[in-house]
Amino acid sequence: MWSQTPAFRLVLDPTHDIGIEMKVHHGVIKSLKFENPNLPDESRVALRTALVGLKIQDIRNWTSFLEKRVQSWDQGLETVTGRLDKLLPIPEISGS
Repeated sequence: MWSQTPAFRLVLDPTHDIGIEMKVHHGVIKSLKFENPNLPDESRVALRTALVGLKIQDIRNWTSFLEKRVQSWDQGLETVTGRLDKLLPIPEISGS
């Protein structure tokens, strides 16, 4: 279903928590914009590098997915990934 979607924009916890705007088209993350001033620039770059260009439906657990791909893990990233796990859970597709 995700790969067949038109372009859409997700605004997750604007400025109050993680403050991420994610643009997605055909299930592919096209861009990330950050509103949270407390997230270090290094973390912003790491998140963009790890996520832009990926299919959103391929990420089952944001924390474990990003822990494997981001070298300099910090508290800001821990907060962001924890909220993404809560806000964007991607359900497993089972053949019943």
